[in-house]
Amino acid sequence: MAGGYQPAEYQSAGLEDRFTRSEAPSGACRGRTGRFVFLGPRHASTLNLAGNLNGADFSVGGDVVALAEDKFANLKLTIAPLTLQAFTSKAVPGLKGNLSTDLTVHLKLSGDDIHLQQTGLLKLEDFSWQSDGVDLQQQAVSWQGQIDAAVVGGGLKDASLDGAIKGSQTQLKLGDVQQADLQSLSWKGKIDATMESLQHNGALQLDKVRWQDTGLDVQQQQLSWNGGLTVKLPGQQLKSLKLDGKVAGTGTQVEQGSALQLALQSLSWQGNVALDNSGKAAEGDAEATAQQDLAVTGESLQLEGLKVHNRKVTSDLLMLAKISLQKLKFEQKSGSGDDGMRVQLAETALSGIVAQHKKPLSKINSLQLRELAYDSRGM
Repeated sequence: MAGGYQPAEYQSAGLEDRFTRSEAPSGACRGRTGRFVFLGPRHASTLNLAGNLNGADFSVGGDVVALAEDKFANLKLTIAPLTLQAFTSKAVPGLKGNLSTDLTVHLKLSGDDIHLQQTGLLKLEDFSWQSDGVDLQQQAVSWQGQIDAAVVGGGLKDASLDGAIKGSQTQLKLGDVQQADLQSLSWKGKIDATMESLQHNGALQLDKVRWQDTGLDVQQQQLSWNGGLTVKLPGQQLKSLKLDGKVAGTGTQVEQGSALQLALQSLSWQGNVALDNSGKAAEGDAEATAQQDLAVTGESLQLEGLKVHNRKVTSDLLMLAKISLQKLKFEQKSGSGDDGMRVQLAETALSGIVAQHKKPLSKINSLQLRELAYDSRGM
C-alpha cells in the first residue's frame, strides 16, 4: 500500500536462543516480547519493549521518529532494581549500587540541538564507591520531579530542575582520619541554570550531621535552610552571588582536642548575603586588585543554650542562655577608593551569662545594647 506502513513483529526468543546462560556476556539483555511499527520518515513509530536485563525487569514504550531530519521520542522507561556493577565493574571497579526508574522521557534532536524533558522517579539504593582513599556509602537516594534541558550548537543553553531529592544513611571517608556522616537529607525546590547563571529557590534539611578529623569532632542534630540563591558567572567568572532566606539548627556540638567542648542548643538566622565582583581595578594600576563588595543584612540572629566546657577542669567555662541580634548590617569593600568595613547593629540582647573557672567568676542576668556602629572605610 503506497504511503502506508508495514507492521514488523519482534519476538525476542531468538535472542534468548543465541545466548545460553553460560554464554551470555555481562550485561546481556534477555527480552520477552516486543513490537515495533515502522512508518514513513516523518511519522511516529510505535515502540513497545519488555524484557529482563541482568535479572532486572524493564519496559520501554512510546512513540519515536528516528528517520526524519528532526527526530524525537516520547518514551516511558521502567526498570526494576538493576545491579550497576554488572556494567561498571571494568571501567569503575569500586562502584556498586541498585538503580530503579519510573520515568517519562521526551527527547528531540535537530542537528546539533538537543531538547530533553524527564519526569518521574529515579532511585539508587545500596550505593558505594571506593577509589584512591575515598570511600562513599549511601543506603538510598532518590529524585522525583521534572528536568528540562536544551543543548544548542553543542553547548548548554539552559536547564531546569523542579522536584525533590531524598537521601538516607550517607557516609564519606577521606583517608584514615576524615569522616562525614549524614542520617538523612531532603531537598525540595526549583533550579534554573545556564552556562553563565544559576538560580535556586527551595528548602534543604539535614538530620544528624557529623564531621570528624584529627582532634576535631563536629555534630549537628538538625540543620535547615529555606530560601533563594542567585549566581552570575559570565565567561565562567564569578560576577555576583546573592543568598537569602532562613537558617535554623538544633543540637550543635564541637569538640576540639581532649579538653575543649562547645555546645549550642539552637540557632536561627534570617537575612541575606550579597557578593559583587563586577567592579574593575583602576586603569593604569597593574598591582590594583579587582573591586569586591560584600554585604550581609540580617533581620535577626538568635543563639540559645551556649556552653563552653573544659574537660580538664570538669566545669563549664562559659554559659549563655540567649543571644539575640536584630537588624544587622555588615559591609566590606576592597579594591576601591573606599576600602574598609562598616558594621551596624540596631539591638543586641544577652541573658543568663555565667563565666567561671573551677569556681564562679561573674554572672550577668541580662545585657542590652542599642545602635552599635563601626566604620573603617577611608581610614
